[in-house]
Amino acid sequence: MSTPSPREAFNSDYEYLKDFWIMSEFGIDSSDYEFFHAFFSSGKCPRTKEEEAHYNSLPKTLTVYRGYDSITGNWSGLAWTPEKECAEFFAKRSSFFNEARRKQGAVIDASKPMIVTMQSGKGNIDAILLGRETEFIICEPDEDMIITNIEV
Repeated sequence: MSTPSPREAFNSDYEYLKDFWIMSEFGIDSSDYEFFHAFFSSGKCPRTKEEEAHYNSLPKTLTVYRGYDSITGNWSGLAWTPEKECAEFFAKRSSFFNEARRKQGAVIDASKPMIVTMQSGKGNIDAILLGRETEFIICEPDEDMIITNIEV
């Protein structure tokens, strides 16, 4: 499991927050959602030269995916990926953990892995994160976006 580096390892709070987000293996608590949403949407998330070049190369509109499960997942979170297979991995992983909880006696419905797909304008992207094995796009869905849920 990945662990964020200590604050002292970074030149700024913004670099630390970016790394914390990237390295938090199972996401953030819902109580921190608004804080990180404000951080990313403020434009203060630092971009590497590679991330800047990647952002500039994106088309005006792109399809992104988000994996979640039908029990505890949140389809409308901030982290999306242009890689459908990556979203499927996160959906199946979340569902697997919930099924394990059910087998241990948790009273919850059967979990289904789900992915949501969205058409997003490039201007809606708050950050591109390339610090892991896959690309993450930080954006928040709005009423103008085309959203489709798919069971994996």
